[in-house]
Amino acid sequence: MLVLAISTDTDPLGLNLFEYMTKAAILIDGGYLLKRLPTVCPNIDNKDPVAVATSISRLVTAHLKAQNKVARAEHPRSLLYRVFYYDARPYLGKS
Repeated sequence: MLVLAISTDTDPLGLNLFEYMTKAAILIDGGYLLKRLPTVCPNIDNKDPVAVATSISRLVTAHLKAQNKVARAEHPRSLLYRVFYYDARPYLGKS
């Protein structure tokens, strides 16, 4: 799952959030991504770390290019703050 920490929507006051937010943090749920990747990119081997990393890079770039249509930055990658990849078991309510 790719989650962008920015939005192209306007807030209730009608302000474009890109006027205030210039960097995106992308959060990737590794377990979900590895299950979903064969559907999104059928020619990618989800057991090959290099192929997965390349796919993540392409997906992140595609998201940033879409965001840049609104932000109009000099380069889409300049919108990126950081990509966080995490893979943990679901929380079951006890430790």
